[in-house]
Amino acid sequence: MLDSGARGGYVGLCGTEGTEVMTATRGRGLSALAAIGVVLALAGSGGGEQPAAGPEAKPAAPPEQLRLIEGLLRLRGKDYAAARDAIVGTVAEQQLVEVREAAKDPLVALVCDGLLWRQRNPKTAALLDKHGQNPCLAGTFSPPGATGQELWGDHGPVVTRISCFGPEAFPALAEHLLYESRPLFYRLDLIETLVELRDARVVGVLLALAARADEEPRVRAAAVWRLEKCLSGVPALSMPYAVGKNPLGVGPSVIAELAGLAKPVQLAGLEVRDPQRAGALKALAGTLAADKDERVRALAARALRGGDATSVPALAAAVAGDESPWVRTWCADTLKRLGTPEAAKALEAARAAEKHAEVLAVLEGREAAALPEQGLPGKSILRNRQ
Repeated sequence: MLDSGARGGYVGLCGTEGTEVMTATRGRGLSALAAIGVVLALAGSGGGEQPAAGPEAKPAAPPEQLRLIEGLLRLRGKDYAAARDAIVGTVAEQQLVEVREAAKDPLVALVCDGLLWRQRNPKTAALLDKHGQNPCLAGTFSPPGATGQELWGDHGPVVTRISCFGPEAFPALAEHLLYESRPLFYRLDLIETLVELRDARVVGVLLALAARADEEPRVRAAAVWRLEKCLSGVPALSMPYAVGKNPLGVGPSVIAELAGLAKPVQLAGLEVRDPQRAGALKALAGTLAADKDERVRALAARALRGGDATSVPALAAAVAGDESPWVRTWCADTLKRLGTPEAAKALEAARAAEKHAEVLAVLEGREAAALPEQGLPGKSILRNRQ
């Protein structure tokens, strides 16, 4: 990793800096120069004119660096990792800061944050890439509730990542989830980790996952499931002891290479507020109306428990017309919880028209809505977590 002070900005694909970056990233799927070439090709060859600055306009980002970041977001797996490492080694920190400040796309800003974190913390970043997937010693176990927080009894890897890498690593962990084609079990665990970091940017990450038509179905479902948790609010976290250093000997045990990074953690609670909240509710309503996966639609209906009067039209349309009884059941449950006059009218109309016995039982209050095992994230999606 080159010292940030020695970088002279984006290097023209040659010279000593380019050589060092190529050496550092060899064997990662692409050479650094090829990786940058792919990014530039994906981003397009023309920089175009920068928009005129208005009184409230953000400053124009360096066009070549902005195209690099926009192209990077289109890569996946080893190609993404190689191109990212090339950018980390060849784009000056100040230029990344300028792109970050000018970014209109939250995902561009998030990736810039990740690149900056990697430039400033190269050793920690290397350890995250190496051990983020499996940060705990095999076979460690914490009795449920032994620490006073039941979360940690089942979430050893989650709490270990939080203790060792902290909230500052949120963008890099999001990279692992969004772009690096990591194993399914790790990506599901990362969804949980990002929510538990209580960073408001998690809402955008989860929405991006849910919106990907080609995404693994269980990842999409888990993203929508955890959006409900975010909208409900995540309470503050107080972790008085670093992982592996609890005097009672409880909690997960961290692998040796990460032990020196572990520290106590205090995190403020997450409360999603407008306009972010309104945007998330609108996206969930769109998912309920148009998604092809009935499991995702049902979870979107459930997540709209955290909605308001603006959520009722989408729920009313779905409770009356969705082809899936499962989805209609959860729309009915959510409309009851919202309790607005418009919600009551939608429920009355649905009761009059519903023919499915189980849905009708929920509409009439004789039964509670329930997700079948194959769709319950607490069992098959998030492996015994609710």
